[in-house]
Amino acid sequence: MPYKDAVVRFLVLSDTHDNAYPDPYAIPPADVVLHCGDLTNMGGMSNYENAIHCLSEFDAELKLVIPGNHDIALDPSRKQFKNQDEHVDEEYFHGFRNALDMFKGYEKHTGIRLLAEGTHHFTLRDGRFFSVYASPYIPGDRRMAFRYEYEEDRFNPGTKKGNPIPEGVDIVMTHGPPLVPHRGYDLDVYDSGHHGCVKLWNAVQRTRPLLHCFGHVHDAYGAQRLSWNNEKWTDGIWSDNTTDTFTLADVPLPDIGFLVADPMQTLLVNAALKTHDPMMNDNAPILVDIECRYME
Repeated sequence: MPYKDAVVRFLVLSDTHDNAYPDPYAIPPADVVLHCGDLTNMGGMSNYENAIHCLSEFDAELKLVIPGNHDIALDPSRKQFKNQDEHVDEEYFHGFRNALDMFKGYEKHTGIRLLAEGTHHFTLRDGRFFSVYASPYIPGDRRMAFRYEYEEDRFNPGTKKGNPIPEGVDIVMTHGPPLVPHRGYDLDVYDSGHHGCVKLWNAVQRTRPLLHCFGHVHDAYGAQRLSWNNEKWTDGIWSDNTTDTFTLADVPLPDIGFLVADPMQTLLVNAALKTHDPMMNDNAPILVDIECRYME
């Protein structure tokens, strides 16, 4: 069956932390909502129910969601890091199951999909389709949810843990940012330091998605664009052995309108809505148009 190009509009947001959800009636319609984690501040069934209600109000066919490090009840591995008291473990297990069941129960009539780590394929009602790699995991200690050790590589082939990002995926959706080795990169900066993951960057460089969206670092809200050169990435190296594989540019966020993810480029979006400064307004979601495919 032949395919043709078609544009899909995404509304990207992250780090709503219970109360930073924007007014859905002030947001333009989109085809798909992408929420990159930290729906809540510390979990809780009522807070997840509120998150589901807020997301369901957006005018979009699909709402794709990953947890973040604050969404503790959604992390299946947290059980082993709880107090070893059996009652506590059992209590946590039921909370985890209840949270998952809640999302599953609302899925059909809200379009909200809680994504597990890995690659997912979606087809909209009119035949447009796209692929998403999702991962809620960030590097760090185990005090919060969805953590991995700094030296661990979840995102590239040849590793025993995680799910490598496949080549050809349209969108990479993670809670945490990559660490891009460029002096102008600032989408992971907090308190003058970089907090991105170099292993995640290696995977983005290898796979070159049209869009990589994330959050986690609240003060680094914004967008930048990677423009790739034409050299081929083979077995972990560039074919001409050059390190000049990309250029990086800032992308101004329009007050009204949307960003466009172009071929031969990767649009990087930190969509963290909640700000650390209580005197500042929360950030706005970011609209992105991506040229995907349409099944004729």
